[in-house]
Amino acid sequence: KDVTAEGNVVIQFPNENISGEKASFNLDSSIGEIKKVHGMIQPTIFYKAESLERKSESVYHFQKAWITSCTQPVPRWKFSCSKADFRKNDYMAMWNSIFFIKKVPVFYLPYMRYPLNKERATGLLAPQLAYSGIKGVTYSQSFYWAIRRNMDATLNLNYYSERGLGGGLEYRYLFSEGTGGQLNLY
Repeated sequence: KDVTAEGNVVIQFPNENISGEKASFNLDSSIGEIKKVHGMIQPTIFYKAESLERKSESVYHFQKAWITSCTQPVPRWKFSCSKADFRKNDYMAMWNSIFFIKKVPVFYLPYMRYPLNKERATGLLAPQLAYSGIKGVTYSQSFYWAIRRNMDATLNLNYYSERGLGGGLEYRYLFSEGTGGQLNLY
């Protein structure tokens, strides 16, 4: 039950649509590859890629792709990458990724792993760039640590072009019966 199709190929699975120019799939396993592809995976992940390999029902590998969850006809933001691995409801890992707002490249990351599940996840938060008359250009990078289910911490490092380096720590906890607290250091 191996199928090869060329031309305007459209494949529909529950919760996803895939369109491309050439596809090779196994009808029993739903595993295969499609070239010059674009599509949507529910709830809202849109993509366009040179090739997409569907390794299982929930594992995909993209080559030369852009990916977004922006639902506008022309996405307001997207990630472009040389390759990406996607696990449904788990994560998206991207190599050589560039974040675009409209057509303007904003930042580059050699590797990025973006969590897709609803649970908290340890990792780097999106960097922040700002400007003020007193501090100058500010670059901030934070690291979020999900220590346990009832406690977490955020560590941050800031660079101010007019003032130098700064950093901080925010620690939060919550115990039974509403007992909790927060510690902020800067």
